[in-house]
This record gives sequence, C-alpha cells and structure tokens, in this order.
Amino acid sequence: MARQRSDERPRGRGKTLPEKQLSPSEWRLMQACWKLGRTTIRDILLEIADRPPAMSYTTVHMLLTRIVEKGYIALEQDRGNNYYAPAVDRATIVRLAAEDFVDNILAGEAENLAILNEVLAERKPAKPRARKAN
Repeated sequence: MARQRSDERPRGRGKTLPEKQLSPSEWRLMQACWKLGRTTIRDILLEIADRPPAMSYTTVHMLLTRIVEKGYIALEQDRGNNYYAPAVDRATIVRLAAEDFVDNILAGEAENLAILNEVLAERKPAKPRARKAN
C-alpha cells in the first residue's frame, strides 16, 4: 500500500478533514469529546478535572470555539445551550497525527525510536481514580 505524503489527506466517507492541527490543550478537549459524544462544557470540565493542568470554564469555551473553527468539533445550539460533538473520526485524526510524529519527530532515526521506546516503557497505565462521594 502506498503511503500518502503529509500534505495529502485521505479520502473518506465524503468528509473533508481539517487542515489546521490541534494544540496539546485542544487535543485534551478532543479526547474528552470523543469519549463523551454530544456534550457540554460542564461535562467536559468534569471529564478533565482529575488531570492537570486545571482549566477554567472560560478557557475551555475559548478552546472549543477554536476547535469548532478548525472543523474538528460541531457546535449545536438548543434552547440557549451549546452542545459540542466530534465532527471527525477519532481513528483517522489520531492516525494522521501519529504519521506526522513519525515523519517529523522520529524522522527515521533509530536513536529516536529507542528514545520513544524508553518513554513508553517508563509510563505505567493510569489507575482509575475513585470518585468522591458527596
């Protein structure tokens, strides 16, 4: 199978993929949206609350506005409430980001791959935190 150049986007299901990339903070919110589906800012804040750094309502709103403008999330307004839902397929976007990482960071260097393997080996799966009872 031929590999696509980084400036080409895969063809898929009639949807065009966003051209602009996500920042690390935007990635964090995208992950929450993929997990939650159609959601609100408050639900996103609850989802990301146990992972630093903390984000305010205003910061999340501003970042979601940017992500909507980039085309990764769809905004639906219903009875004065804003609802956010993923507008792109998770697997497709994560694959594109992984390909960019491999091309630009690892750059085919064995030493870089060894460093990546070390980092992955040092990470332990996160243990789920128990929710505090009210």
